[in-house]
Amino acid sequence: MQGLKKDIKITNEIINSWQNIVNTVAEVIKVPSALIMKVDHPFIEVFRSSESNHNPYEVGHREHLTGLYCEEVIKRKDKLLIPNALKDSHWNKNPDIKLGMISYLGLPLLWPDGDVFGTICVLDSKENRYEKSFEKLLLKFKELVEAHLVLLYRNLVDIKNLGDILDNLTEGIIAHDKDRKNPHKAW
Repeated sequence: MQGLKKDIKITNEIINSWQNIVNTVAEVIKVPSALIMKVDHPFIEVFRSSESNHNPYEVGHREHLTGLYCEEVIKRKDKLLIPNALKDSHWNKNPDIKLGMISYLGLPLLWPDGDVFGTICVLDSKENRYEKSFEKLLLKFKELVEAHLVLLYRNLVDIKNLGDILDNLTEGIIAHDKDRKNPHKAW
């Protein structure tokens, strides 16, 4: 299914929903950046970015997966919390620091088959330990985004299966009405 997922088109309705999610998260948590990131190996792309003040991330911006906070979330398929990268020898050279983002909380976004779609995350320009209630909020939004991914995935699988059935038909299809009369046949 990996190749098929590249064919999935995310609808404008879902994109708008995800935009509302990142805007709400940034507003409630009071951070400059809330993002939904999408993996497209070897890149990661800003798929949705909060429309908040002092947010340095623009939708469509792509980076190589080279030491970014989100890369660790993707590798571990687990939450990552960095209260202050400047005080952490493992993270103090993270590329996001150049953009002024020194704290990070992120969760993986997974397709139904367990592959990584990307991440949902928040970043702050100051030290931030992120309250447990903020983690819970981000988790709920993660679940909502993943529910959208399930629907998109299932729709694509259903369309593929229908196509396979039609491709393998060896006999024609006859149309008829409820009384099982062929509407194209004159009586």
